[in-house]
Amino acid sequence: MKQKKNNKQGFTLVEIIVVLVILAILAAILIPSMVGYIKKANEKKNLTEARNVVQACQTYVDEHIKDVYQHRGGVDYKLNSSAKDGSAEREIMDLAEMPASWTGEILVSTATCKVWYMKIVTDDNVITYNPTGLSGVPKGWNATSK
Repeated sequence: MKQKKNNKQGFTLVEIIVVLVILAILAAILIPSMVGYIKKANEKKNLTEARNVVQACQTYVDEHIKDVYQHRGGVDYKLNSSAKDGSAEREIMDLAEMPASWTGEILVSTATCKVWYMKIVTDDNVITYNPTGLSGVPKGWNATSK
């Protein structure tokens, strides 16, 4: 008795279409949720980089405390790409490795020599740091979309 060999190789067109339809359904379910996760991840990354700006400013203030004491009330550092080389603003931006597209403002209290308020505008967020609850801005770290 001879056994018949099955010479069928590969997949049928129907099997391939079924697999593609299943993959398309999974992609349609996952892609919208992934966009939200990517947006949150970028926000967290920007928040971390903004914290580096505050730390860099505090480091600068600690190293140049005599310069800070010469001002009354507070020192206002305007952080942007036009900050001159050798300026306090440029040194803070370089210490923090702040992206060139960001702009910001940091206020330092001369009474405490601590960062009093910070506002950083990134490509897609506005990040504020307000340790004291100054000027009606919520206390602590806040990030809002533009």
